[in-house]
Amino acid sequence: MLVLHGADDDRIPVDYLDEGVAALRDQGVAVTEERFPREDHYLIFTARDRVLDAIDRWLARAGGA
Repeated sequence: MLVLHGADDDRIPVDYLDEGVAALRDQGVAVTEERFPREDHYLIFTARDRVLDAIDRWLARAGGA
């Protein structure tokens, strides 16, 4: 699973994200997490190229690209 998160997201707190990722990992889910400094909840609009690059890298490592 790939989790992308804006570090300044005011809708999904970082603590909530950390708890969710930890719970997934505790269940054996392989989680790749990437945080984008100074980005908010709408990072797909403000950091589109970096988000798409992160997805491309993850897919390449996962054998899906």
